[in-house]
Amino acid sequence: MVKLRNWLVHYTPRTVSAEDPHTLDHIRGRFADNALMAGGGNAWFPDHALGAGCAGWAVPSVRAFVDEFLAVIGCRANYRITGPGWEQP
Repeated sequence: MVKLRNWLVHYTPRTVSAEDPHTLDHIRGRFADNALMAGGGNAWFPDHALGAGCAGWAVPSVRAFVDEFLAVIGCRANYRITGPGWEQP
C-alpha cells in the first residue's frame, strides 16, 4: 500500500508500454482488474490495476493495519467510537 500510495502521489506522466515491467507488478492478482479496461492492450499497471478492485483491496488492508497498530500501542481508532450520533462503519 505504501508503494501504491507513493506512486499515486508522486506520479510523473510518461509513456508506458504493455511490455514495460512496473515496480508494482507484484500486487497483481490480489484484486480484480479494472473491468473498464477488459480486452485493452494497455500495461497492467496503472490502467488495469487501478479501479474498484484495487480500492476494495486497499481500504480493508489499510484498516486492518491501523487496527493492529493501534491495538499494539493501546489506543482506539476514532472510527471505532460509538454513541449517539456515531455510526459504526
